[in-house]
Amino acid sequence: GRVAYEVCGPWARGLLAKGCSLDMHPRVFSTGACAQTLLAQVPVLIEPRGAGAGGELCYRVLADLSFAAYMRAWFIDAALEFS
Repeated sequence: GRVAYEVCGPWARGLLAKGCSLDMHPRVFSTGACAQTLLAQVPVLIEPRGAGAGGELCYRVLADLSFAAYMRAWFIDAALEFS
């Protein structure tokens, strides 16, 4: 019953910071950590996954399947600032 999103790239940390109150800095929240929080008012689990192709940290975001359409729409809208 969960949907998983992989958020990677140079703006991944900024994108997630738009919707949650976690300190996403790699010194505080790095590979091996996991946090339960609200992202865009949706309860999620966020896990830093290590460096992607560009050397930037990737994150896995897990949410209940019932929020899949809302989360997808939120990611699309929030990412417009970075395009």
